[in-house]
Amino acid sequence: MTSPDPARLRERLARQLRQEGYPHPDAAAVALAARGSTGLGAAAFARAHGLDPDLVARAERGLVPLDELPVCVVALAPTA
Repeated sequence: MTSPDPARLRERLARQLRQEGYPHPDAAAVALAARGSTGLGAAAFARAHGLDPDLVARAERGLVPLDELPVCVVALAPTA
């Protein structure tokens, strides 16, 4: 059995979020994948990376465009 491809998983998540009406589903999928890769809760993730917890919550709800996500969030999202 092969390991799941993180990029495909993010694409599938973004597709699901798009169907649920998220304004920025690709960004939400990146934000969720980034936090998921750390195993931290939202508040702990925000503290660990010096982020406003509200920003983390808004990003995961698809309210932050991809080009406005913090660099550390994008960098933490698994790509392969």
